[in-house]
Amino acid sequence: MKIFLIFLLFFPKILFAEWVFFTKVEGIYKAYYNSASIKRDGKFIYYHQMFDLIEPMEYNESYFLSMKSYLKINCINFEIQPQTVKMFDEPLGEGTVVDVQYSVDAEWEKQSPDSVDVAMNKYLCKDY
Repeated sequence: MKIFLIFLLFFPKILFAEWVFFTKVEGIYKAYYNSASIKRDGKFIYYHQMFDLIEPMEYNESYFLSMKSYLKINCINFEIQPQTVKMFDEPLGEGTVVDVQYSVDAEWEKQSPDSVDVAMNKYLCKDY
């Protein structure tokens, strides 16, 4: 028991870092964010986001069931600048990586005001 308590004191983020369910788009996907990954830098936040698809989606002649992204968010207009996007052939970011995209200087992407991305980003910008 003492070892567990010592581990808990020195490594709490490792134990409690988890994917937090945000919402479900019926018949399409579930959206998650990783609470331990959220970092604020002025008007920007950075975090890991995951979409878990209900049905496989085709991309570059392969199929994927989940996608993890590391995003930079502008908390003023909620535009997204993807830093990393990884697609997996299994649910919840498991299995084989189907595709990876890295871009620290990606274009800013405007999202639909009623999108899951904007809802999640508003929530995270407000609470973190």
